[in-house]
Amino acid sequence: MTTIEKITTNNLNGLLPVLQWRLEGKKPSSFSLDGFLQKVNSHYQVHENHYALLKSFLDSGFLLIFAAGLEGGLVGYTSCFIQPKPNFLLCYYVDEIWVAEEHRNQGVGSLLLQEVEKAARAKGAWQIRLYVGKDNENALACYKRNGYAETGDALFCTKDIGNHINCT
Repeated sequence: MTTIEKITTNNLNGLLPVLQWRLEGKKPSSFSLDGFLQKVNSHYQVHENHYALLKSFLDSGFLLIFAAGLEGGLVGYTSCFIQPKPNFLLCYYVDEIWVAEEHRNQGVGSLLLQEVEKAARAKGAWQIRLYVGKDNENALACYKRNGYAETGDALFCTKDIGNHINCT
C-alpha cells in the first residue's frame, strides 16, 4: 500500500536519499548528507545557504513537497509551489514529480498529484499547472488520467545563469 507524507523541515532529511536516487539513477546503498551534497555539487554549484533557504520555503508554506512511501521506503516525490497571481487568483505550480522506475505505472504518481490537488483545494486555489516534455509519454498518460489537459503549444524556456559545472 502506498502512503503519502508531507515533507516538512522535521522530516526533510528522510527525502534526501530519494533525491540522490533520482540524481544517480539507482537506489543508494548508503546515504550521508555530505556525500549527497558532494554529488549535487559535482553537477551544480549549491550555495551553503540553499539548504536553509529550502527549509524556510517549506516553513512558509509556499513550497510543498509530498513523498510516496511503498514497501517500507520512499519511492517518489512531488514538489510544488504556490504562485499568487496579481489578480488575486491562487495557482499551484507542480515543479517536479518523480517516481522510481520500478514503481511507475502503479498509481504512485496519481496519488502524489491527488495530494497536491487536495492541498490546492484547501487553500482555494484556482488552478494547478505543470510542464511536461512532449516525449515523456508515461508522464503525459498519468497527467491525462488525472484530469490534466494540454492547453496549447507553450514553450518552456530556461536561461542558464552559470550555476552548474559542465560535466561533458
